[in-house]
Parts: sequence; structure tokens; C-alpha cells
Amino acid sequence: MRGWPTRRRGTKPPGLHTRIDAPGAAPIETAAMSAMVGLRFDLRVPPFARTTHERQYAACLDMCEWADARGFDVVAISEHHGVEDGYMSSPVTLAAAIAARTKRLAINVAAILVPLHDPIRLAEQLATAALVAGGRLSFVAGMGYRHEEFEMAGVERTARGRLFDEYVGVLRQAWTGEPFTWRG
Repeated sequence: MRGWPTRRRGTKPPGLHTRIDAPGAAPIETAAMSAMVGLRFDLRVPPFARTTHERQYAACLDMCEWADARGFDVVAISEHHGVEDGYMSSPVTLAAAIAARTKRLAINVAAILVPLHDPIRLAEQLATAALVAGGRLSFVAGMGYRHEEFEMAGVERTARGRLFDEYVGVLRQAWTGEPFTWRG
């Protein structure tokens, strides 16, 4: 029979499981784990902090460069607007800056609040950052949830699902390189 090779009772496939033995306890078989090591930034500066936004962003870039040199796998950044402590509002710009300072670190924007953006402009910004990153950029398309962000952007929160679907379609179409028409 093809497929998994047969094995003797009590043996385990190499690399798939780990046996954990604790004194006085029955052995536990666990699945092998693959781990990624990364950083995550939101770059908030709360009122009590003894720093500035400039220092936060500079430290973020320095830490990404440090992590890249030490073999870290990924950095994750995200997007929110109108937050008192300055939660990152331009993650694509920061992603391009991180890409310029690193060589191998994957950059994940998790998440971009798609309904709050002009999809053509967002497609251009992401494409430019992806070029700077040399294939290391990925993103999570988010719908958003904070009422304040939708109010600031002049977007009806109740339309976020429809806009999300439409705008993700526009992003995909824009990245084909083929001419298309979209009336937003």
C-alpha cells in the first residue's frame, strides 16, 4: 500500500512528534512545531511615556535592522486612525522604510483597513512598497471595526463588507497589469 510507511507499534515517524516525559506522569506525544520569530509594532506613545513619535519610529527601524541581522523571520505592523496615543496610521510607508533598512526580514502589514482607502491609490502604494521590499511584503486585508475611523474617513460603517469585497477585487485587478475600468 502506498502512502505512509508502516511502522512498528510504539515507534514514531521521525520529525513528526516529540515525546515529553515528566517524572511521575505518563509520557505525552506532541506534534512537531515550527516557529517563526518576529517583531510586532503599533508605535503608540501614551501620554505618560517619556518618548516622542520620532524616537518611537527611529527605534522601530533600528530594531528591525537588528532583528534582520540576527535571523528573525518577520515584522508585523498594523493600521488604525484617530487614536489619541498615535497608533500607526501609515503602515505602508513604514513597511517601505523597514524594507529599505533590511535585507531578508519579511514585512507583514496586518491589517490594512481596506474600506477606508481609495483602492487604486492603495494598490499603487502597496505595489511600490513591494518593489522596495523585493518580494518580502505581505498584507492582511481588514474590514475595520472602530466607528471613529469610519466617521473620520466619511465612510458608512454599515457598508464596510460591500466596500471590502469591491475594493479587494479592485486591488487584485490592478495588480494584473491589464487595463480595467472601475468607477468608485
